[in-house]
Amino acid sequence: MSIKKLLFLIFSIFLFNGCIGEVSDDFDCSAVSCIGPPVFIIEVIQNDENVIENDIYSLENITISGDSSDDFDISIYDPNSDSIPRLLIQNNQWKVGVIEFNLNFSADFTFQFNTEIGLSTGQCCGGIPRLESLQIDGQTREPIDGIYTLILE
Repeated sequence: MSIKKLLFLIFSIFLFNGCIGEVSDDFDCSAVSCIGPPVFIIEVIQNDENVIENDIYSLENITISGDSSDDFDISIYDPNSDSIPRLLIQNNQWKVGVIEFNLNFSADFTFQFNTEIGLSTGQCCGGIPRLESLQIDGQTREPIDGIYTLILE
């Protein structure tokens, strides 16, 4: 066996063992950026118009009700102040399990949210609440580009 083949074999063994090995206890997790708990970015449409952008509803008219409604914060998400404004729903107190709450637009419209929350795993990012599933009014919903859409009808 030539020296080149031997060196390549030794290098490959070290590389392979390094890739499949467990993360050591002295691994620096401060160098890892973990994704935070679930948030909902929601575009609300009525008659093909964004109800926030067109001042049909304001934050004063939008509420959350339910058993854990005090844990939720609603704000307007408009990262560039020239993009489409959307609702941002956050909860810094997510608990593992099923959480139900209602999103109310005055007394006109109510959407029932049913969330299933689990925890992430891993040495550095374990224990962070994760959205396992979301149903709105009994229908499973998936975001498009991270944005949920509600149609007021």
